[in-house]
Amino acid sequence: MTKSTASKTLAAVVKSSSAAAPSASYDLVAQADALKSHMQEFYLNPEAWTTLPTVATAPSWKKVRYDVSSKSKIPAEPGLYIFVLEPISSSFPLPPHGYLLYIGKTGGDQSKSTLRHRFGEYLKEENDPKGRPAIVYMLRKWKDALHFHFTPISDKSIIGKMEDELIHGMKPPFNRQYVNIDLRQTMQAAFR
Repeated sequence: MTKSTASKTLAAVVKSSSAAAPSASYDLVAQADALKSHMQEFYLNPEAWTTLPTVATAPSWKKVRYDVSSKSKIPAEPGLYIFVLEPISSSFPLPPHGYLLYIGKTGGDQSKSTLRHRFGEYLKEENDPKGRPAIVYMLRKWKDALHFHFTPISDKSIIGKMEDELIHGMKPPFNRQYVNIDLRQTMQAAFR
């Protein structure tokens, strides 16, 4: 959805909700369907966030917009990354916030992949008919507001464990593969 389409949809909902009675042109079903098309389930459990990994050095997160022009700004190093949906700039200033959608890793164990390379793979997957459906949906649905947060991690031996612990604590809606079999089954039962 483009920024202008989202603004028009929101403007129509605000306009229709501010009237004392629905106008003759008000279509409840169309308005409800428009709102539902933007709904997403999230797991919000602050207690689970306390299980996030303890690390000797706090990760230094950086972010770029998910856009082909951002690829050169991402280091060719191993690390962790997170896709976050963030508000598109508007004339009304909001505090910094976003919705964590997906957590991933690159370069763990014996892999030679880098954060820049992985970013490029997402750019290709976005238009790949054989791409992972949930990921393609995420990349296309919120392209204008999607950000790629990343942190290089030099110790490849801890990247996989950190990713698993982050996924376990945050349970992002677009992660589909969980190492922990109990968590995988629980998430499938709860959200599928």
